[in-house]
This record gives sequence, C-alpha cells and structure tokens, in this order.
Amino acid sequence: MRFPGREQLAVLSNAEFEVLASLHFAMTEVRHEWGSSRAVLDRLFALPDHAEHLDGGARFTFRSRVLDEVRRASCRYTDAVEKVMWPCVSAYTVLGIAVSERVVDGKVPLSDQVVAELADEPTLAQLHAALSVPVPALLVARDAQSVESARGRREQLLARVEGVYESLADPMLPSPLTREQAAVSQLTEVQPEGSDALWEGLLEALVMLAGQTPSDVAFHLRQRG
Repeated sequence: MRFPGREQLAVLSNAEFEVLASLHFAMTEVRHEWGSSRAVLDRLFALPDHAEHLDGGARFTFRSRVLDEVRRASCRYTDAVEKVMWPCVSAYTVLGIAVSERVVDGKVPLSDQVVAELADEPTLAQLHAALSVPVPALLVARDAQSVESARGRREQLLARVEGVYESLADPMLPSPLTREQAAVSQLTEVQPEGSDALWEGLLEALVMLAGQTPSDVAFHLRQRG
C-alpha cells in the first residue's frame, strides 16, 4: 500500500502527516513479518502428520518431537508479532479516520496533543466510535458503488467489535468484563491468557482500512480542487 506524498496531503498539519506516515510504514513492515510467520506456521502444521507417518512404529521418534517443538515456538512467535502489530494498526485506523473526518468537514487540523493521544493503542470504545463514523460522510468524493462496498466492510468490522465485547463478557473467563469495563480497555491489556487473540477477526481488515484511508483523503483533496 502506497502512502501519499506530502504535496498530496498538503492540508494536513506536520504532526498529522508525520504520525500517519510513521504508523503506515511501521504497519507495512510488521505486516510483512506477520505474513512470513503465518506462512511458516502453515507449513509446520502440515509437517507433523508426515513426520508421524514416517515415525510410525519406529523405536525413536525424534523427528515428530522436534517438529512439534518448532511448531509451538512458531505459534508463540506469530502471536507475539500480532500483539506488537495490533496497537499500531488500531491506532492508525482511529487516527486516520479522525483526520479524514476533519478534512472532509473542512475543520482545522487536530492539535499535536490530540494526534499524540490518538497515536496510542485505542480503547475498544474509541475503535468502535471511529468505525461508527458514517462511511458516506468520509467518502463524499467516491462513486456510489465504492461507498456501498466500503459501508458493507465497515458493518462487518463493527460486528466483529461486538464479538470482542461478547468474548470479554464470557462467564467462563476468570475475570469477565462488563461492557462498560471492556469499552475503556485496550485489547493488549485484557487479552485472556490461553484464549484466541481478541483481534483475530479484526487485524487483517483493519490493515486494509487503515492503509487505504490516507489515499482516500488525497483523492478527496484532488477532487475538491
């Protein structure tokens, strides 16, 4: 995903542009690492069956044991990459939507303090609020088909956020959270031990949304003339 040049985003303040650019390139780099780690994991999950077949009836089964250990280590690494990736991607999403909304509305740039605050991992409520901004209000320069397609993707994301609220309220958890408690929480801080990552259904879709937002802003500015 290409990040627009400074001249294409001339109406952004230095803080808005620099933080968005930094988050964009950080996300892009870690996304490549994430993709590589998942490819390795997919391959390793396919190997144990083969190894167990070769080790079947054997007196020594080092092949199966070693591959199993490597697979577990790869799982831990992929999980760690995702945990590093989530704050970056979610902050990029929230800040990008905030900047897009203020540009489309013709408002003054966000203050440096607000930009810095939005560059941190958002709470679940902040993410929900950003994704709830009406798509037509952000994509006024796009055609109706593009807007409708984006609206559908946004509704799917909001449904997944609701799923996160439900996951955190699961009575089987050692410390389930009320909706109010979950709303003010950062996902990296409340991720239940031993459970699937809360951001599992959100991460890839937010990468696409966040990476596209600066280009949408640049397109709006070009169309506005």
